[in-house]
Amino acid sequence: MSDLQIGNTMIDGIFVEHARPIAAQRQDPILFVHGGCHGSWCWENYLPYFARAGWACYALNWYNHYNSECLPKERFLNRSIADVTQEIGIVARQLGRPPILVGHSMGGLAVLKYAEIAPVKALVLLTPGLPAETGGPGLELALDPAEPFGPPPRDWAKAQFLATSSEAIFDRYYPLLCPESPRAVIEATIRDLKYGLALKHFPSGSMTANAAWLQLNVLAHNLCRWTNQLIPPRHLTTKTLRHRYLTLPGRITTASRTTILHLPTHWPWAQRFQGILTRLRAIPQLA
Repeated sequence: MSDLQIGNTMIDGIFVEHARPIAAQRQDPILFVHGGCHGSWCWENYLPYFARAGWACYALNWYNHYNSECLPKERFLNRSIADVTQEIGIVARQLGRPPILVGHSMGGLAVLKYAEIAPVKALVLLTPGLPAETGGPGLELALDPAEPFGPPPRDWAKAQFLATSSEAIFDRYYPLLCPESPRAVIEATIRDLKYGLALKHFPSGSMTANAAWLQLNVLAHNLCRWTNQLIPPRHLTTKTLRHRYLTLPGRITTASRTTILHLPTHWPWAQRFQGILTRLRAIPQLA
């Protein structure tokens, strides 16, 4: 690695690793932003790779992650993904020019938020957490808002973070996973309820009416998620399920005591809808 300058530094409590080419550099720096429970260690193969291609590369760590400073517990518990723009801004201002931002998972959401308020050269999103309006269904997690989330159990971490890695690689990186802000985790996982079933805004000024609205919507959400298990693809958002299968311009007629549902002639989801009906009819009736 004699052709590279590799090291780390602390900037306002933010631990930053870097790899820079000793020879002439490209003008625009690359700033890597990790995801939830991770740290700059997840970029250890990326930094030297892109540095050898001429870029000055930097990987920051959110507060409370890896070697960055830890915030007071109450502040950490209430940290939003959007709050990570603070760390991005602090480091980006030290780079001399707007960076190319590379964000992974929840870090993808953070760099999107940062790009709303500050100049960037480009954005690269790797398996990002998506904005609520376009994201997939959330993960089912047991969260206590009064305590940090994780580090996650081995089986869960293997499935979510390192599913295709060897056991040796997993054993190397798993101990580096760290606890996460429960608020940030909630923001990344409940978007399907908020936007799939209009729970972003409650309809009434009455708590009793809103409580009833919430119960009905959660029941509808569970039915939608169950319905999605009847036919692939099984990762559709509730909003997509509603658009494709529930908001249906059909016509019901009766002939010879038989009820007939007429679907649009060129409806693209007719075959899958028929598959759902077939599987529903195959479920045994309760005695």
